[in-house]
Amino acid sequence: MADVLPSESSRNKWRACLLCGLIKTAAQFKHDGCDNCEDVLQMTGSNKKVGELTSAQFDGVVGITQPSESWVARWQRCDKFTRGLYAIRVTGRLPDDTIDEMRQQGFTYRPRDGSVKIKLAPSINACLYLFQFLAADWRWMVVVGAIR
Repeated sequence: MADVLPSESSRNKWRACLLCGLIKTAAQFKHDGCDNCEDVLQMTGSNKKVGELTSAQFDGVVGITQPSESWVARWQRCDKFTRGLYAIRVTGRLPDDTIDEMRQQGFTYRPRDGSVKIKLAPSINACLYLFQFLAADWRWMVVVGAIR
């Protein structure tokens, strides 16, 4: 997992994938691409694509250690993704041509900027409201594993 996580010293260089929200440095995205989206976004080796398909502006950070068992991972829509750091909200949208290519391949793009809402049980919504408040207002780093 150490190779997936960006280092704390590089925090000012962190970027989030606009498709899945995975946080890495620009250098990591250029070298390895996105661990979840490389088949679709193909950003390995391209500074231009890294700049277009990731964003340095995001709110909140969640560490997901067991995606398939975590309700937070389900809430963030990353329960099928690799473990790592994920942005709660990512500012920006994929370019239109990338969205069109994804549609042709049968993928549906759901932005991670908070404009797409999902329905959850009221008790979970209350917890998530507090979680979003803390993450957005104080930019706390919250590390969440599998909560059972």
